[in-house]
Amino acid sequence: MISVSDLVRSLRKALGETQQQFANRCGLAIITIARYEAERSPELRELNKFYRLAIEIGNVELEKRFHVAIEDKLTKLLGCHKVELLIHL
Repeated sequence: MISVSDLVRSLRKALGETQQQFANRCGLAIITIARYEAERSPELRELNKFYRLAIEIGNVELEKRFHVAIEDKLTKLLGCHKVELLIHL
């Protein structure tokens, strides 16, 4: 299974951007992007940004994977067994 770190890196590369360009696009610090690509899991707000970017560029595979990552994050935050999103965030 692909990690969220790999998803973030794949999205940035699909956009053809450096970490700095991607950080600027997302309104984040470059160190934050570097950490997301290395080990740190993005917060829900950032996952939603990445999900929207995947939709914007028409990358269905990344869109689906970020959707699952958002569901998983919500499940952990809410302490539920499983959260399924029925609408786009």
